[in-house]
Amino acid sequence: MSGARHQLDWGTLVEALDGLAGRRVSIRIVEREVPEQLVLVVHGTLGRSSNEKRPSAFWPLDGGEPGKLEQPCLYLSEDDFAGAERRPGGVVVVRRGDALVNVRPL
Repeated sequence: MSGARHQLDWGTLVEALDGLAGRRVSIRIVEREVPEQLVLVVHGTLGRSSNEKRPSAFWPLDGGEPGKLEQPCLYLSEDDFAGAERRPGGVVVVRRGDALVNVRPL
């Protein structure tokens, strides 16, 4: 892909993240301020979206113990979805409230 960025609606965002399922990713949470402030970075293998947390979408990360603790995951809701884009290298950036969620394949 060239240096172009492609805007994603909710449906194409879900498809883009499902396209990263089975791959190791870095997920960065950044406050949308000027300058942006990094809040959190996690790494793991992304699973396919699940309907387990409806109406929100849920992508599990490896390393969890289901039933014991909260499952490590990427958790997004269409209700607070403010837009997304696919960037070069397969990076997906989601605008959610006051945060940016950056999912980067490793």
